[in-house]
Amino acid sequence: MGYTVPCRYIVPCRYFDAYNTQSFTFVYENRTLILVINAIYGYVQYLFLVQEHSRHLSTLQPMPYMAHRPRLHPVTEILPCPYTLPQWEGLMCIEDPRALVSILHLGVLSGLEYLWETRVENDDEKNKSKITQLYSLLPNTQLLNYLCLTLGRNSFLIQELCKEISLELKKRSSTIVDVWAAYMPGKENEITFMVITKKNCESPIIRDRPFVHRCIDDFSTEAAYVIENEIPLRNDLRKNLRSVVNRHTGSLLQQHKNITSISVSSVKSRNFNTMKELCPVPCIVIYVHVKGMIPIDEEALPTRLDGFDVDVREGAFSPFLHEPNQVPDSISMGCQIQGPGENVDEDGNVLGGTLGGFIDHPEFGLCCITSAHVILSAETMRTINPFGWQPPHTYNNICYQPCPPHGFGRVVLAVCKEGNDDSSGVEVVMITVEDRPLADKGSDGLPYRSGDIMELSELIQQMDNSYMEVIKYGAETGITKGKVHSEQTTIKFISPELSHSKLNFTLRNQIEIIGDDIFAKPGDSGAIVFHVAQNKPLKAIGMLEGGTSYNTFIVTPICEILKSLDLPPPLHMKVFDHVHMGTDLDYLEQRVENLEGTTENIKADVADIKTELQQQRQTMDEQGQKLDQIIGLLTARK
Repeated sequence: MGYTVPCRYIVPCRYFDAYNTQSFTFVYENRTLILVINAIYGYVQYLFLVQEHSRHLSTLQPMPYMAHRPRLHPVTEILPCPYTLPQWEGLMCIEDPRALVSILHLGVLSGLEYLWETRVENDDEKNKSKITQLYSLLPNTQLLNYLCLTLGRNSFLIQELCKEISLELKKRSSTIVDVWAAYMPGKENEITFMVITKKNCESPIIRDRPFVHRCIDDFSTEAAYVIENEIPLRNDLRKNLRSVVNRHTGSLLQQHKNITSISVSSVKSRNFNTMKELCPVPCIVIYVHVKGMIPIDEEALPTRLDGFDVDVREGAFSPFLHEPNQVPDSISMGCQIQGPGENVDEDGNVLGGTLGGFIDHPEFGLCCITSAHVILSAETMRTINPFGWQPPHTYNNICYQPCPPHGFGRVVLAVCKEGNDDSSGVEVVMITVEDRPLADKGSDGLPYRSGDIMELSELIQQMDNSYMEVIKYGAETGITKGKVHSEQTTIKFISPELSHSKLNFTLRNQIEIIGDDIFAKPGDSGAIVFHVAQNKPLKAIGMLEGGTSYNTFIVTPICEILKSLDLPPPLHMKVFDHVHMGTDLDYLEQRVENLEGTTENIKADVADIKTELQQQRQTMDEQGQKLDQIIGLLTARK
């Protein structure tokens, strides 16, 4: 028993079942039309009008074997009467049938949409591979926006069209590294393409598509301005913010692929481009590359999360790698190292970073640690599981200080994990120390002999209502000072190719540092960061990962690193008990005494110089008097 198909439904049918075709029927203004799609190439092969009185199919506009846009001929002469079809399972809803008729002018697009909707009845991958070959006809901006309005920006058709257009735009210039489709708030059906180019590049010439251009390292100065005006958060607020951030970070990263970092702030920025207002409101900060450009397959970022405001700012994180070039006599904390040559820059230079510190491992003995990205390539890091990775026998795992042929050890263990609500993300490698002597302090004389570390709970307690002072010892910038801003920052490693990146890795619950001046530079990745306090020895709090575009620096908690390497409790770095021990404060006081002694010596030298000058002045006065006497005698003789 049949029924009348409402206008808002499209119903699959088999009145026309030719070889390699699929067809569907729709009713529009009481007319029943059958559209036959070539299942291989996706274009409209036939368009039929079903006439109720004659009970046969009359060809309205046949388009055999032609991959171009068919025109819909007027059908006003057909008597308006509904056509009764047999019941069919799986009706697909179309809100406005007039939109469907307009889409018939793009028969190839209708065919693709239909093929995708019915892919579950056949082999998914087979149908999908067909679809990806069908975009020789790309709609112009006006038609693309109309399709977006009609089908919705989240439809498969719009997504695939935008991907094809993005790829086509990317091919237009060698300076373009990424293109993605977006919309602006309040303009959901107006598609704009975000074009990202290499550093210091002018905007590419694109006349046929609306686009916004950004260089890959170009960000608003808003985030840096806010960071300069941060104030410490109360511990109760910090605890509440930490809970909210941990609760939502996973879903935020999953739903918004362009997020580069998530952190907290004591102030919220408003009207930066005009007023530069800063409101003392605790908030959650979400960083993106380009503010106000929303990917078409996503919704806008939330404005509030569990009662806290959300502040969206521009910025990104990057690891700090550099080409090493210094060869010291011994292996020490803070010296330059590199791996087996996997990490190279655009010019082919092998990049490296900083040796963090030393540990005594129960299985591998004396080892040093550094960030995994200092030694391993993105391809290798992708193979590492959260439980640890040991290089296979075929892997060249030699590490150098600073470069070949100055080898000093081998990679024996690596760990890369994102972290979760209750733990921090970690990316670390452990290297045996085999072929070079070991120094118990850095090349600048910074002593760290106790091996003491600071647990995250102690760090949080130290931050109550004030910033915690820290120092860092890196290969590029040596000893620098800063203060802890947050212990709950999430960052994403994104290489210069962005969405086409080789390395796209997330680290959750990281320590964020605000530098007093220049806290770190490329080449400092892997450096150990210490808590420094009066009359107390240094305590390691974490390992430097890199920095942000808004002048903060990311550090992985050292306690999480040591846990990931399966060190037994109590956790600590290597203790240099064979060296005469003294507190780090003793050392620093000795340095001050030496400086004071040097100052006293300089004062004594100045006093000697003054005495000598006085003696010379007295001698010159005596000689002047003698000269006056001689002149007087000569005058008397005349």
